[in-house]
Amino acid sequence: MKLEEFKVYCDFVRLLTSFAAQALLQKAQTVVHKYTYQASKNPRNVVRLAQTLPSGYRVVLLEKHSHFNHAFALPRNAVFSGRESRAFIPYDNIAAGAPNGIFQRVCDEALDVTDKHIKLGSGHDLSYDYLVLATGAAQPPPARLLSQDRTDAISELQGFQQRISDAERIAVVGGGAVGVELISEIRDKYPDKYPDKYPDKKLSLLHSRDQLLPRFGSKLHEWVMPALREKNIEVLMGERPSLPSRAGEAVRETTLTLASGETKTWDLVNDEIIVKPTLQVDHLPSSRGNIFAIGDVAQTGGPKQGRAGLMQAEVAVSNIVRLVKNRANLKEYKPSYFEGSLTLTLGKDLTLMYMQKGSFEWVVKRNGHDPDVGAGKRWQQLHAKAAS
Repeated sequence: MKLEEFKVYCDFVRLLTSFAAQALLQKAQTVVHKYTYQASKNPRNVVRLAQTLPSGYRVVLLEKHSHFNHAFALPRNAVFSGRESRAFIPYDNIAAGAPNGIFQRVCDEALDVTDKHIKLGSGHDLSYDYLVLATGAAQPPPARLLSQDRTDAISELQGFQQRISDAERIAVVGGGAVGVELISEIRDKYPDKYPDKYPDKKLSLLHSRDQLLPRFGSKLHEWVMPALREKNIEVLMGERPSLPSRAGEAVRETTLTLASGETKTWDLVNDEIIVKPTLQVDHLPSSRGNIFAIGDVAQTGGPKQGRAGLMQAEVAVSNIVRLVKNRANLKEYKPSYFEGSLTLTLGKDLTLMYMQKGSFEWVVKRNGHDPDVGAGKRWQQLHAKAAS
């Protein structure tokens, strides 16, 4: 084992030990909190705090989607049919184990935010004392779906499945994680080794840079590129074509002009908030230090990864509780290289685990098939009942 790899293992063990100790402490605090919290008639709103807030406060989850969308499974469900419902998880039991009266979920959309109120799409106002913005970043389907209702979202995925099935030549524009995963899923669904069954299903991946997955190190590119070529997927680098306004919405011929001037035809083509180290929103006149931002929407200095969002959530939770209790010395978010690790699926049966620490890059190949791409664990974490 190389020295750098050994150091990563040691860091990983320390991190797990720290998390285990923190989880044990939080569990003990949760038990005590459940029996000491007292609901009041006019609780003050904090818009993952349900396990820690003192009496007199409650958590309000404002979310426009009817169900939690497990985004990691969406590229696969845009190609394969039959398990779409597993990607949409009900919020009903998200606060299981928390004291009665401490949690409320509001299915609505925020239109405007002042220093004390949120104007909702329904026409109502929602007051708050502390606000956490965790809206994520806008991404085109199927990375994120346009539909807000579970039934409509499943229909949206099935629409993708049909358009992909109807197309003979498919171009995926963008060689980030979603683009690589989507094109790999399509090839697994329509393997070119069965020309009689799937004639002329030509797949192309267009990327504007010289390296796939440019947010990560070059070693990941060196693993992914041959894997795509082995699947007989055409990869065109250094291409930033102008997309037609309705690309991907209909099965019709679409011509793209490449950097060389060459034209190719396919049937189907597919701002951050500045925060302080404490994750409090900076340079916002309406903020009194009571507005926080985490995840992809915030300029935190950390990676745009789900693990980073979880770590930032812990910092925001701690700081809100400290402010509620009038304590000083707020915690500061310090990114860790572990937060930038990536789990990348290259079709149904191949997954790459990637991590980078400085110049050291660690790639592990894992064979095996999880049809729901981790959705099962998310159902457990949200205490959700089995999908219908």
